[in-house]
Amino acid sequence: MKKILIIATILTANIFAFDSVTYFGGVNAEGELTIKSPTGEQKQQQGYKLVAGMELNNELRNHKNIELGLGIKFWESGTYYDYGKVKFAATVPVYATAKYKFILDRTSNVYVKGDLGYNFAINGDYQEDVQPNTNVEGGLYTGVGIGFEANKVIGEINYNISRVKYVDLYSVGRNYENAKVSATIGYKLDM
Repeated sequence: MKKILIIATILTANIFAFDSVTYFGGVNAEGELTIKSPTGEQKQQQGYKLVAGMELNNELRNHKNIELGLGIKFWESGTYYDYGKVKFAATVPVYATAKYKFILDRTSNVYVKGDLGYNFAINGDYQEDVQPNTNVEGGLYTGVGIGFEANKVIGEINYNISRVKYVDLYSVGRNYENAKVSATIGYKLDM
């Protein structure tokens, strides 16, 4: 948890080094959880979850169609596995993002984007209450998406894959891969 707070503080403290900051929120509309263990693979459908975050962006000076930046997200309850009312883990991806914009006019554009980063995992109630000697480790975060921007309002549809590793009491690792489609809306502030 300390790592996430430090990274969020660093991102927030460096806001003024970027051209713009975008705050967004939305829902993970649909998802599939794949659990890979030494004995095989299991798939589960995931329900709707809220998502919120921010991205810091810089337009390239020589090419106005390209934006590069950093982002952080928080998945509401971030549950990978829900044992009744016991939460398995929460995740906070921190990532680099790149957008290519197709400019429509002075105040609007459509774009494609890609995200690549690290998915920080936070142990949930499951590790504290049910299996105290287990751990969830972070992993790779990737995403692609399309979006539009009109008068500083942004709408996006993204496909993201969050990966974490769960290590049980016997030091057997299971890889959790949560693939989801999310729809978000946000507001872009120029700095």
